[in-house]
Amino acid sequence: MRRFTTFFLVAVFSIGLLSFAGESYLFFRASLVPKSVSAAVKVYPNDTIQIVVKTLQQQGFLHHPTFFTWIFTLTDHHLHFGEYQIQYPISAWRLMQNMSSGVGLT
Repeated sequence: MRRFTTFFLVAVFSIGLLSFAGESYLFFRASLVPKSVSAAVKVYPNDTIQIVVKTLQQQGFLHHPTFFTWIFTLTDHHLHFGEYQIQYPISAWRLMQNMSSGVGLT
């Protein structure tokens, strides 16, 4: 029984690690939109990251909003209001950096 428990814990840990690696790749490297799509997201004064993430998810840009919120919070980013362009090859990481520095405003 102990062997099974150890195997199970190692398997769960491995799956979690692979999942985190995949999410990290998508977050830092993968484009949020295909080449033919150009869009914008508005960040209003006093918006929280949860409101912005919900908007991005509703528009179909974010598939894992909790990961975006965690990274945003853990890296101590702050939102700057405005309308941000979302064009190929922008990644979630680049969009986060733009929204916290005011770069990419229309």
